Amino acid sequence: MKRAVVYVVNVLFLALCSMAIAKSAEAPGPFGLVIGETSYEEALNVAQQRNWRCQEYEKRHFKAIGKKDLTRGKNTFVKATAKGMEGIRSILIFFDGESTLDAVIIILDPKLFDVVFQQLDGKYKLVEKSLKGEYLSSDYPYVLWQQNNVLIELQKPSPYRTRLLYVEKTVYENYREFLNKHYPRYRHTQERRGWMDEL
Repeated sequence: MKRAVVYVVNVLFLALCSMAIAKSAEAPGPFGLVIGETSYEEALNVAQQRNWRCQEYEKRHFKAIGKKDLTRGKNTFVKATAKGMEGIRSILIFFDGESTLDAVIIILDPKLFDVVFQQLDGKYKLVEKSLKGEYLSSDYPYVLWQQNNVLIELQKPSPYRTRLLYVEKTVYENYREFLNKHYPRYRHTQERRGWMDEL
């Protein structure tokens, strides 16, 4: 009887472990930062283990936050500089009011757009793709994928900037344009000539 109980407990334990591994495998998590699951402390541990240089800011006013500030990890973001990761310019890690990971934006070398696109295209479910957008406008080239409740968007807002966004679907609109500057469309206009009426 005792052996049967131990056997059942072991089987349940293994089943729970395999479910946890399967769940974490399904959830998108760049560099181990799982959207909607990773806590503020866990994210800082990832940054520390990878030797990233970090500075934390308020989301709203971009005011730098000190290491002893009581608002750390609540509606803030950490800007990390990734040493030894060629092609990554910086990583922005966002936290909600409960100190849980809300979004990650990875600023990439623009030359990596095509390579990253190929890397992610088979991995996640394609939602939308527009590669013929106009730079420096709100209609820039992008590719959007989805996995569970997380959206993954590869953006090219300008020829000199590529971003990769991981964000919960419910707050996608809050982060899609974060730090993106748009300019009104410029069309060179020429003076109309009278003879054009006869064309």
